[in-house]
Amino acid sequence: MTAILHVSAPNNAGPGERQESLETARGFFRSVGVEPDSVIRIDVPGRGQRSQAGEEGESDGPLRAELEPLVPMLQSASLFGDKQGAMIVEAQGLNAGECALLAELLGASDPDGVAVAFISFGSLPASLAKVVKASGETITVRKMWERQAGEWL
Repeated sequence: MTAILHVSAPNNAGPGERQESLETARGFFRSVGVEPDSVIRIDVPGRGQRSQAGEEGESDGPLRAELEPLVPMLQSASLFGDKQGAMIVEAQGLNAGECALLAELLGASDPDGVAVAFISFGSLPASLAKVVKASGETITVRKMWERQAGEWL
């Protein structure tokens, strides 16, 4: 199975937690041999927001336009040569249909060809959380408090 990481941050994450989440994902990609220029970042539209294709974020249909690059990557990553990476930011905003399709694709993808990091600010949808629990790793980013701001800055 594909190398999978879930970075779980508080749903009210501030700039410090968001930055730490992104750095954790970048470290994961380095650790599994994915070059920075081989990582695509996909920002999931928030629930109720329109995607680039004008679709509502709540639909249970096929993948929204922003997520479509994941399909060829997960289906045939080894054809691209170097190991590929996908960083899916705001993964808590994935709808049920997208989660089901991604879970299926992750289960069938080439473990030597692709690595995926889900960054969620809140809970990861249940079907993806199962996949991560079965064959990935979850790292939790803790809430930063005002007294820690000096360390972060």
